[in-house]
Amino acid sequence: MSMSPANRVWVGRTPRTIRNNACFACGPVNPRGLQLRVQHQDEKTFIDFEADESWQGFGGVVHGGLVATVLDEVMAWELYGHDDFAVTGKLEVRYHRPVPIHRLLRATAELVEDRGHAKKLRAIITDEQGTVYARAESLFLKVPRALEDELRRQFPDDGSAPEEMDAAAGSTTGG
Repeated sequence: MSMSPANRVWVGRTPRTIRNNACFACGPVNPRGLQLRVQHQDEKTFIDFEADESWQGFGGVVHGGLVATVLDEVMAWELYGHDDFAVTGKLEVRYHRPVPIHRLLRATAELVEDRGHAKKLRAIITDEQGTVYARAESLFLKVPRALEDELRRQFPDDGSAPEEMDAAAGSTTGG
């Protein structure tokens, strides 16, 4: 059954509300990860971030694989934050210009089409002036119900951020 993106409800889940979240991209308890902070406001799912030297591929430019990671992550959270468990089946990234380190950037995602088992999303990375650095389109696939149940069991949503997650989320590496 296809669900209109307009009929979806944000459930309040973020990387900080999930117990044991050690995800490389968003996990606040992963000291080697990016610790991206997912936000949802005015019906938009976004990640504000400022990459440092540890993100660079060369000479002040963010590594393309990490650009793809940020785009993938914001799209995943566009689904997961709406209580929709799906994984990346296909990801296509278009790089418009080199993504600089030490610049405040925003990755924003939107659900374009929901066919139930398959979801098409788009994401974009821009700066405060609206300059486009990269875009992505993806196809996410709904996980089987048994896997969803297991993930919910292993990584329960506490609805709050434990102290150690608050401290880890204060890291400057993830923006």
